[in-house]
Amino acid sequence: MKVAIIICRFYPYRGGMAKVALEQARGLAELGHEVTIFTPNFYEFSIDNSFNFEICRLSTFFKVGNAAFLPQLYFKLRSYDAVILHYPFFGVHEWLWFLGKRLKIFLYFHMDFLPSSWWQQLIFSLSRLSKKMLFKRCQRIFVSSFDYLQESFFRSEFKNKPYKFCEIPLGCEIKNLEKLKTDRPRSHQRFVLFVGGLDRAHHFKGLSQLLVAFSRLKNVDVRLKIVGTGNMKFYFMKQAQDLNIAKRVDFLGNVSDQELAGLYQETEFLVLPSVTRAEAFGLVLLEAMAYGKAIIASNLPGVRTVCRDQENGLLIKPGDIDDLREKIDYLLTMPNLMQNLGARGRILTETTYNWPNHVQQLASCLNKDFNYE
Repeated sequence: MKVAIIICRFYPYRGGMAKVALEQARGLAELGHEVTIFTPNFYEFSIDNSFNFEICRLSTFFKVGNAAFLPQLYFKLRSYDAVILHYPFFGVHEWLWFLGKRLKIFLYFHMDFLPSSWWQQLIFSLSRLSKKMLFKRCQRIFVSSFDYLQESFFRSEFKNKPYKFCEIPLGCEIKNLEKLKTDRPRSHQRFVLFVGGLDRAHHFKGLSQLLVAFSRLKNVDVRLKIVGTGNMKFYFMKQAQDLNIAKRVDFLGNVSDQELAGLYQETEFLVLPSVTRAEAFGLVLLEAMAYGKAIIASNLPGVRTVCRDQENGLLIKPGDIDDLREKIDYLLTMPNLMQNLGARGRILTETTYNWPNHVQQLASCLNKDFNYE
């Protein structure tokens, strides 16, 4: 089958949606499908021929943020058997429904778009009608969790036509932990890990709240390591200075996959203190779980399906700094609990949250014909 995957940003850009598209393309290609990634050319160059699929970076006629107008897709997609559109992608989904009768269109719904400015609100309002038309044309809409879907902008469609939706949880790469232990000795420096974008688009990750909570910890012998970069990096660095914790906080920027693996191995646990529904799942939670690490995350739709309170991690009230500080302090003093939570999380990645499972479920849907109308 000839499959097109459309994504607003792609490798080497680091982000959850880009990671999912990468693993889907790689996995479907391994199953024998002919896969092409279509993405705007944001001047992110990479050695594209190192992949087992094609990457087509398209010139943009108009772009704002991650939104891009790509009318040439209409002609490029006509030779494909199936299209997977990663939503949200404003500038593409508004007209893609035109192709709905020519080929199979599938939607992977990642999260709601929550406008934060007047022009974003305008774009969002104009896209509502096209979203409904695209929904009608779609063969299936994939979601990472029904929990998130039931509180999303697609909830009415889900209520009226639940058979058009399919829950396919995201995944992670399963590591050989015993081999990792022998390859890399553990350091004696205790630290808590945060992984996420440091730009305005990812302000919902809750790093500001984490820094305040960290400044109030009873345990002052632990460090905070922050992986990620963006246009708010210096804002967060200034906040750490104002809170008098700059000497205990490491802003590492973007790190290599090997360096990130080492951080996951050595951290006490990962914290994802997101504050809004813009966080729909939390792929970094799975990555930490794959290394047998406990997690702390916000009690948000979708996220709480991954972080199961007292099973593989601890849930906090979104935006509640005191609750976040208490849970971090508590877990730091409970090494046995940390180990048990991490072990259960590792089992979840082996049985449920891994890329082979994700791709197999995705491929089985692509091969079916759904006649709803």
